[in-house]
Amino acid sequence: MIRPLRSYNLKLMHSHIILLLGLSALICILRLNYYDWPLNRDVTLYAVMSHEFMEGKSLYTDFWDIKPPAIFLSYGAAEAVFGYGQVTLYLLNLGCALSVLFGVYACGCASGYGRSAGIWAALFWTALSGDIALQMHDANTEAFMNAFVIWAFFLFIAPPSKNFGYGRAVLIGILFAWASLYKQVIVFIPFLLSIGHIGLPPAGTNRRQALVHVLIITAMGIVLWGLVTAYMAYTGRFQVFYDTIVTHAQAYAGKPSGNVAAAVSANNLLQSVHRFKVVIPLVIFTSLGVVWGLIRTKSRIWVLISLYAVGAFISIVLPGKFYRHYFQLGLPSLVVAAGWTTMLFSRGYDRWKPFISHLCAAAVLCHIVANQIPFYTTKPEVKLKNTYGELYLVTQKLGKRVPSILNENETMFQWGAESGLYFFSKRRPPASINGWSHFNRTFGEEFTQQTLRKLKRSPPDLVFIPKYFMTIRPDHPVQKWIIDNFSPVDGLSAEEAKYYLMMARRGSALESRLAALPTK
Repeated sequence: MIRPLRSYNLKLMHSHIILLLGLSALICILRLNYYDWPLNRDVTLYAVMSHEFMEGKSLYTDFWDIKPPAIFLSYGAAEAVFGYGQVTLYLLNLGCALSVLFGVYACGCASGYGRSAGIWAALFWTALSGDIALQMHDANTEAFMNAFVIWAFFLFIAPPSKNFGYGRAVLIGILFAWASLYKQVIVFIPFLLSIGHIGLPPAGTNRRQALVHVLIITAMGIVLWGLVTAYMAYTGRFQVFYDTIVTHAQAYAGKPSGNVAAAVSANNLLQSVHRFKVVIPLVIFTSLGVVWGLIRTKSRIWVLISLYAVGAFISIVLPGKFYRHYFQLGLPSLVVAAGWTTMLFSRGYDRWKPFISHLCAAAVLCHIVANQIPFYTTKPEVKLKNTYGELYLVTQKLGKRVPSILNENETMFQWGAESGLYFFSKRRPPASINGWSHFNRTFGEEFTQQTLRKLKRSPPDLVFIPKYFMTIRPDHPVQKWIIDNFSPVDGLSAEEAKYYLMMARRGSALESRLAALPTK
């Protein structure tokens, strides 16, 4: 009986490998649908800033964002290999999606519910991995954090060969530490998982050893952040780095208790249900499994997956902004728990029990797929019409058209948050490319004066201002300087003129050239 069983297991393993490779290929193909979709302003901001970094500019002094440095290092490394363009953004997002795909499969298999739990987790992830409502098509910071956190979680739950081991704790610490260098708010996930690890140590490990593991994990975070801070101090950027990561981050997020209360308010809950209805059946199905797993099995893995989900929820709501891409942090724990739930409910002596469990999982999967189909069959011009995303579409089109407006030696400046104009035109910014919120709070006066100095020293030939942006800070010194020194010019299409004001420097050759164009 041993040989046939072993042969069957090998065939099953091979079939799962083929299925995983097939899902990987499917994600690659589905991502191509979004290759030329309008990009979120955060993504183009990272791309443009990383390009400036690769050109020799310094993070936090020559260009600035509220994020820790990992996102710019990742974009910069990808640019060094693949170049500066959309193909790099496609590959970055794809790499993160595939890392999570194999990660959720590994977590499913490590649960003790068999490889089928991993397959269900992988299927759910594949179906959700291109969801536009969650901005899954963008290579945002959450995609990178998920790519590292899921493997750290796998190391927490994977059955050790002898014992948990200090080497494993070091690796977990490195993964979590690097994830926190994308956004420090992610630390709530390792914090809660560490508490669970001490409270319910893995087999062959006592609580004292588990405490040592947690201390090692913490030490890895302290070491990595210490190295980054030391480098910033060595290069004379300690104060601006500290003010960015601590002072400005606190001002940006506001009061944590108020943010959490707002997240669970009736209004926000109703908005979330409407916005993310694609995952509601999956959340209900998984919640039943988590409750059942906690009550009936009382096992370590169900406690840890619950803590993972709670940590992700805190990381999502604590900044108090509730942007769509923040909610991506909750997906890996959700699909892993869904895979476990499917197999948990399938256990029993009743021969119909497995069938019903898998049928429910399949129904949830079909619901997700049905909600994704419109994204793959509708052009962005139709899908984004009369929504805020239409601005990104116009930015993309206008950015690609900028080279036909400017001569090679002429420069442009974009005032506001739509850095996509730089990305798609391949023009470098002559001054700050910070968003409007960065000209407030901690660095407001400093960035304003820095931008004015650069603009006055090397005035651009052309300026673009998003029309919504003009009403946010109408009396801002930078905007007033632009209005005093630039004149509105024609040359935009009706669609572009709906969102942008184009201005040429007074007395420039560009102003004369655009003025000579026939009006539309």
